[in-house]
Amino acid sequence: MNVLVFFTFGVSLKDWRDSGLLNREMRFYEELHSKKKISFTFVTFGTDEDLEYEGNFKIIPYYKYNKVLKSKFLTLLQSIMFSRKLINLVETPDLIKTNQLMGSWMAILCKYYLNKPLLIRTGYDIFRFSVKDNKNLSKRIFYFILTQISLSLSNTYVVTSISDKLFLEKFFLVSKNKIVINPNWTISLQEITRENIKSRYDNRVIAVGRLEKQKNFSSLIESFSNSDLQIDIVGEGSQKNMLENLAKISNVNITFVGKLNHSELVEKYKKYRVYISSSDYEGNSKSTLEALGYGCLVVTKDIENNSEIISNNVSGLLHTENNLLDLVENNINNIEEIYRISVNAHLSVNKHNSLETIVEKEYEQYLLLTRNN
Repeated sequence: MNVLVFFTFGVSLKDWRDSGLLNREMRFYEELHSKKKISFTFVTFGTDEDLEYEGNFKIIPYYKYNKVLKSKFLTLLQSIMFSRKLINLVETPDLIKTNQLMGSWMAILCKYYLNKPLLIRTGYDIFRFSVKDNKNLSKRIFYFILTQISLSLSNTYVVTSISDKLFLEKFFLVSKNKIVINPNWTISLQEITRENIKSRYDNRVIAVGRLEKQKNFSSLIESFSNSDLQIDIVGEGSQKNMLENLAKISNVNITFVGKLNHSELVEKYKKYRVYISSSDYEGNSKSTLEALGYGCLVVTKDIENNSEIISNNVSGLLHTENNLLDLVENNINNIEEIYRISVNAHLSVNKHNSLETIVEKEYEQYLLLTRNN
């Protein structure tokens, strides 16, 4: 089977590498290639530099064939015209897929040029996030229209959470059974032991995410005011200076670790007993799933998508802004409680979010779409 995949519009493989996430993203497709014998062609939004990652996959860098334009509108028109040219650059696929919603218009056009089925995947609902982020009206309108067109013209529309599925079915016109849930995947430790938990930090907690408003790190910092515990935050973003100043004012012991590649982040998780998420809203959070898989006690905000991943006091702890510090201080040295919850979490992610499980679900969708074509 040959699958044509459109990576996120405007993002190159070099960008993925620089963010530290390329190896994680590629591992999923490597697994499908090696276990299911699927050939992939990737349309990426980089230059010839993206070709160095070719390996087992054919890569078509958008900016090898197109000029970089300053105007977003002209870039959109350029990408629409390139879609026609693209079909002469690829071996005719059995299936077309997007890695995210952005860029789906190119995949939709190729679907009709090639008369092949289309699977559109979204890691999170971009329209929903644009409303929560209070994006300008033109962006919200664009994302709404793009979502509706993609729902209408795809053969299957994949989301990563129940709440995203319910949101789309409530606010958009979509045919029954078109939306499929396939959550994000994670790798986990082979075994959770008391000895391993004891060996981890007993006075430091870890948080992971972009230093942006959505992640609500300001609330996390304020919750730890005058605490003896140290917060280590992995990530970069526009709020770094503000958060550093807030930490000083709030007398919080904090280290901004910066950006780590995925393998470095995995090793980081293994050193901490407690992982914290303070986000105001999330998709099917990869960092939360990974923290669960690597034996951390996950203390995460009680919001929609998190409550799908975490069963409170069973596989993690759900916090409000008022009780976060109490939950952490009461549990960080309670080895038996961390062990109990971590074992439950480990079983849950292995059942629902293992790489093998998610690959099988993805492959089932490929077979279903290509058999019906």
